[in-house]
This record gives sequence, structure tokens and C-alpha cells, in this order.
Amino acid sequence: MRSKTVDKVIVFTLTFLGYAALHSLREGWSLSKAQIIDIPSLKTDKSYLGIVDTGYLLSYSFGMMVLGNLINRISLKLYVGILFYLLKGMGMILATIFYVLVPLYFQAYGDFNHAAVIVFMCFNGFFQSTGWPGLVGIMGNWF
Repeated sequence: MRSKTVDKVIVFTLTFLGYAALHSLREGWSLSKAQIIDIPSLKTDKSYLGIVDTGYLLSYSFGMMVLGNLINRISLKLYVGILFYLLKGMGMILATIFYVLVPLYFQAYGDFNHAAVIVFMCFNGFFQSTGWPGLVGIMGNWF
């Protein structure tokens, strides 16, 4: 039988890797914004990118609020045991899909559709919020 220390190390490691995956998906957009502004054919400016970021952060905040309230209303064991893996797994997959749709749309249509980018990033933000409430609940209980 494993000791509690080994279990804590496993939980900490898995939680850290889960959050690192969420964070790495966010960093791609942050790093690509400077390159997007430098391409004249995209017709973007800093104010447009600010609108995209605002939509992303509002949907991310909304998801955190909804899922945070959900965790307070149900058992953390239920959330982590069932919903966390479904939500986080599907959330990360869907967040990745909506993130990848931005360049795929540009490649497919040769047009940088400003409204589509905002919608894609809003969905991306909501689906990224699926992991954090469960990760905080796990860390709070174990440490």
C-alpha cells in the first residue's frame, strides 16, 4: 500500500500537468498576436485584438463562475471522478479545436473573418475554464 506522501506527489504532479496543458493553450494566442498585427492583409489592429481578448476573458470568466458554482453544489468526488474527466477532457479537446479553427478558417477561405475569430476565441475561453475549478478543489483538499 502506498503512503499518503506518494499519493500527494501523484496528485500534485497530475494537477500541475493538467494546468500546464491549459496554460500552454493560452500562450499560443498571446505569442501570435504580435505577428497578426504585422500582417497588413489581415487588417487588424490592437483594438481588435483587445476585443478578441475581452470576449475570450468574459467567456472564460463565465465558465469559471458556472463550473465553480457547480462544484460547490455537488460532491467534489463526483465532479473529479466523473465530470472532471468528461469536462476537462472534452473541454481541452473543444478548446483546442476552436483555437485551431482560427488559422484553418484563414487557410480555407483566404480571409481573416474578424467575427469568426471572436466567436472561436469565446468558445475557446469557455472550454478552457472546464479544468481549473476541479484542479483548485483537488489541491485544496490534498494540501
